Amino acid sequence: MPYTVPVGSTVMDVAEKVHKDFVTKLKYARVWGSAKFDGMRVERTHVLKDRDIIELSM
Repeated sequence: MPYTVPVGSTVMDVAEKVHKDFVTKLKYARVWGSAKFDGMRVERTHVLKDRDIIELSM
């Protein structure tokens, strides 16, 4: 499901929008788009870019 977030949003900002449990249980996220390579694991503080696709894992 697509989510729209403001410029400068982080992985955690999106996780909060998806479900409250992700805030405490998020293990890692993978990003396609702005990461060095597709599917790269990133930290919670990773700032997302326009058209990034993320996968959240608990």
